[in-house]
Amino acid sequence: MSLPARQAPLGAPYPEASPEPRPAAEPPPAPRRRPSSTPARRTHARSRRGVHVGFLIFTGIVVTVLIVGVVALNAFLAQAAFQMRSADGRLDELRRDQLHLTDEAARLSSPVLVAAWARQHDMVTPAPGEIYILRVPGSGR
Repeated sequence: MSLPARQAPLGAPYPEASPEPRPAAEPPPAPRRRPSSTPARRTHARSRRGVHVGFLIFTGIVVTVLIVGVVALNAFLAQAAFQMRSADGRLDELRRDQLHLTDEAARLSSPVLVAAWARQHDMVTPAPGEIYILRVPGSGR
């Protein structure tokens, strides 16, 4: 068990209170420079005013490359658009040809048309029993 806290006498300052602050001392005056008879020289490149020539050349090259790149990209995209338009036209033409050829193949393979062609070329329908199946060795059937 711990001891009870002691009471401070009335009017006594708190123990954690700090004493009154002191007035700040004035800083010592800065030493005066003597004026020089020669003008000050700039020793660092950063102290120069103006733009560095190397930076201008680099910036010019970068801007030129970017402009040429954008123009070339635009030209390639235009060329690709023309090729796609040409390919779409060719695709439409091939679809029409396929439709036409499919219709023609269906018309030419009808049994009525095949029988008419056979009669024009002096072909006859065989009688039942006159059909012979020939087997060729090596055909697998």
